Amino acid sequence: MVFLVIVLDTSFLVSFFLSSDVNHEKALNFAKKYKDEEILLTDIILYETLTVLNYKKDIDFCKEIYGELTSNRQIRLFSFSDAEISDILNLFFEQKKLKSKLSIQDISVIYLTNKTKSDLLCFDVGVISAIKSLRTL
Repeated sequence: MVFLVIVLDTSFLVSFFLSSDVNHEKALNFAKKYKDEEILLTDIILYETLTVLNYKKDIDFCKEIYGELTSNRQIRLFSFSDAEISDILNLFFEQKKLKSKLSIQDISVIYLTNKTKSDLLCFDVGVISAIKSLRTL
């Protein structure tokens, strides 16, 4: 079996944890498919996910999800170095070549996915499109 590294995006995590989300079933299926893989969750995406879940549910739900994510042995929490943050900001400011208008959080996922040659669990079509564009440059 070939092990993959998977990068998580907020769009996937929100869909996974909110049963009312339009992509919830799809997220559950992806989670089953990648249940044996190493998963990278950046601090940037963790914070964004908790913020979105707080808006969509409440702070108690966020605490529960935070506990689940940080105690899951399959998930490796990842923090960017100062040099990587600089690279992410440069990509953010030069994103015209990606033909997009993406957030810094989105750019951070694109950066890490590209740097690690990982698969991405994401439902954001803008991010997916940008990754495809970057890989063809």
